[in-house]
Amino acid sequence: MVDEANEVETWDELMSGRWRIVELFDVDGRRHVVAERQNGEPMSPLERVVLERRARGEALKVIAMDMEVSVATISRRLHAGMQKLGIRSLAELARLLVR
Repeated sequence: MVDEANEVETWDELMSGRWRIVELFDVDGRRHVVAERQNGEPMSPLERVVLERRARGEALKVIAMDMEVSVATISRRLHAGMQKLGIRSLAELARLLVR
């Protein structure tokens, strides 16, 4: 049984940008994330929101309209957040969100 409070805490730590994903894989129907602590700049609240919404499949234009910023700003925050997490593709981002 998964400890839901621990899962949420782990997710929050990862999405803070204080951790960088080294490897992401599935074994026996369970998601495994290998991460290392990083000392760089933490993830901004905007980067976190953009990553979570984009991982759910929302279009950059929709996110930009909702947040009243340009699509270019959303794109930059998406790529900055992905880099901080060590994510190289939107597919990896989507896999990470499915927890």
